[in-house]
Amino acid sequence: KQFGTVRFQNSCSEKVKSDFDLAIALLHSFEYDEAEKVFAKIIDEEPGCPMAYWGVAMSNYHQVWPSPPTQEEIEKGGKAILIAQSLVQEPGREKDYIDAMALFYRDWSLPDHRTHSRIFAEAMGKVYENYPGDREAAIFYALSLDGSADPSDKSYANQRKAGKILEALYPDEPGHPGIVHYIIHSYDYPELASLALPAARKY
Repeated sequence: KQFGTVRFQNSCSEKVKSDFDLAIALLHSFEYDEAEKVFAKIIDEEPGCPMAYWGVAMSNYHQVWPSPPTQEEIEKGGKAILIAQSLVQEPGREKDYIDAMALFYRDWSLPDHRTHSRIFAEAMGKVYENYPGDREAAIFYALSLDGSADPSDKSYANQRKAGKILEALYPDEPGHPGIVHYIIHSYDYPELASLALPAARKY
């Protein structure tokens, strides 16, 4: 009950809905290991749930951490997202989420982590545009902007854009863990830090 309120629409059955929302809340809180455990539990209970495999892949991509995923994490996330893709053939929201994540894990013979992050952010931008009523798409897109930001860009263009998206969502969902958490990370720079104070106090 301490992780905030998340409602992530997906095609999995009602019996795993509460677990799925918990896993997403953990994911938004950067509790990646714990999120992966809950997604794995869902897979055990409902192996045909494609978004649970997407969740495993997301749990192995730590978007704003200073170090890229390990080889083990890349392999685990890559295998999970391939299974997710095999389970979703029809065009739609879930396929778009899954295909965007698959782009991050594609072709790691090219080891530039930020390039992979940028490609993922561009794909999530399309998901955000195609599903304007999907708040989770907006939240994850904002995080992808932070994760793919150019560290040499002192205008903080990505971070400011992410912050504006999240601040627009905040009034309707003040208890959402991803919104307040990602506002803090968007403004986690001396020049922007004052913008993060309200979210930091809430978090």
